[in-house]
Amino acid sequence: MKYNKEKVNEILPQKWPFNFIDECINVTLPNKVNSPHDIVGSSSECTYCVNKDNPIFQGHFPQKAILPGVIHAEIMAQSSFFIFYTLGEIFKQELENSNLKGREGVLLSLDNIKFKKPIFPEMKLHIKTTVEKIFQNIAIIKGEISHNGKVVSKGKFKIAIISLEKEYK
Repeated sequence: MKYNKEKVNEILPQKWPFNFIDECINVTLPNKVNSPHDIVGSSSECTYCVNKDNPIFQGHFPQKAILPGVIHAEIMAQSSFFIFYTLGEIFKQELENSNLKGREGVLLSLDNIKFKKPIFPEMKLHIKTTVEKIFQNIAIIKGEISHNGKVVSKGKFKIAIISLEKEYK
């Protein structure tokens, strides 16, 4: 499954200036999904060309703009969104009548994120995320960002699938 820039902007919850995905070039899912554990191994690949006009750069080393490390993690998390979005589209009917209806994925924790090289404006990034484990309502995801075939950051993070309305009332 692929999503072009227009579709990404439509479906990704984050909007400019906090949308860090230009397009999703591939989502790979298992052939058969009978339970949440069946999505282990699912992956997404996305691209993002770092926009030099993003206001983040006005305050983060303005003389030599560098993308903040926390945004590296956000980019990986946004890439993983497309795995769950695609699953939701495939199982739309089943989800309508499940306890997952109305739930959203939120970043729960960052684990062992490594920043190997800085990310500068105008760099074209390739982002790959893979679901490594599912337990209860939490997914452990491995992410990697590369530029010109070289890894610039990588690590693992957890996404919790929760009802924001119920959690924050």
